[in-house]
Amino acid sequence: METDVKISIIMPVFNAADSLKDALDSALGQTLREIEVIAVDDASTDRSPEILKARAASDPRLRVFVQPENRGTLSARNRAIREARGKYALFLDPDDTFLPETAAELFAVAETRNADLVNFGTNEFMLLPDGSRKQLWNWVTPPAGELRGPGAVLKDLMLDRGHAWALCFKLIRMDLCRRALAETGDFYCIMAEDFCFYLPVAFYADSMVKVDKNYYNYNIASGITASPRCGFEKFQKTATVLDALTRIEAFLQTHGLLEQPAFREAYLALEREQFLILWDKWFTRLPSGERADAVQWMLDHAPDRERLILALFEENDYLRENREFMKFAKTAYRLLNTLFPKNSFLRMKLKAAALRFGRKRKQKP
Repeated sequence: METDVKISIIMPVFNAADSLKDALDSALGQTLREIEVIAVDDASTDRSPEILKARAASDPRLRVFVQPENRGTLSARNRAIREARGKYALFLDPDDTFLPETAAELFAVAETRNADLVNFGTNEFMLLPDGSRKQLWNWVTPPAGELRGPGAVLKDLMLDRGHAWALCFKLIRMDLCRRALAETGDFYCIMAEDFCFYLPVAFYADSMVKVDKNYYNYNIASGITASPRCGFEKFQKTATVLDALTRIEAFLQTHGLLEQPAFREAYLALEREQFLILWDKWFTRLPSGERADAVQWMLDHAPDRERLILALFEENDYLRENREFMKFAKTAYRLLNTLFPKNSFLRMKLKAAALRFGRKRKQKP
């Protein structure tokens, strides 16, 4: 059977009982029959393990593996890749679905056009309280095209921003996945784990075909996108984005890319985006009494403490106009001032950045 598997569908599962049946129906209902679905249960505490076990008993194409403890999305996907037997990999989250023809059509594209990667689009849906779905927009539908040659895929990703880094919107040759796995390693990560894994894929890939069709149905307000307010322990899991950024920076440094101004600028822009997302979660999800401990933890794990702090006060018209963000920035500024000596260089830089931020906000008409 191993030689018959054309595509392995990789599915990390954690407490997804409410949506898991639809995801499995989507994966196992592909018109291409020569597929396998590798589901890795990441120590779920709901009915997910029972659902997986029952479905695997009725369809041997579903192979289920169980993590001994919760290790995060990256580790679960890595386990699935190590177990995979297909020539290509597709990635499916347990709260999303594929169109039935996804595997068949993407496999045909990859084979006939000799592509390391096939990039495709997705439809985005909002899950409503009554269980129905409302389509929001066709997100990241790429224009049809091809990338060929060493470095072309990486340039398109980082410099041209010609395609997104989400794994779920790609068919990837399995040998590239294993090469990326060797570079990335295993660590707990549930934020920016896609970029951490996909960066080596893009670096080593020699070709990509972009298909202007939406094969993936992405549901927001479910999974990690629906996380409510949380305590410090749960926030730490979200803040694993800092560990991911540290490894991303190390990969770029190892391969000499940070010495190139364009790639360094692109990385720092990505880093700032992720820092701001994390600061927003710090403000909107943590109880005020736990913010000080969370800031100290962030500073201890950041790839660069100064850049983490100064990201708060980067030039950003949208944030300057957002009253909630201003309240949040002032809260963070007061707290950060208590963590550094009064005349320290970093505290002086923080004060100068905050003053510039405030002046530019006042200057806006």
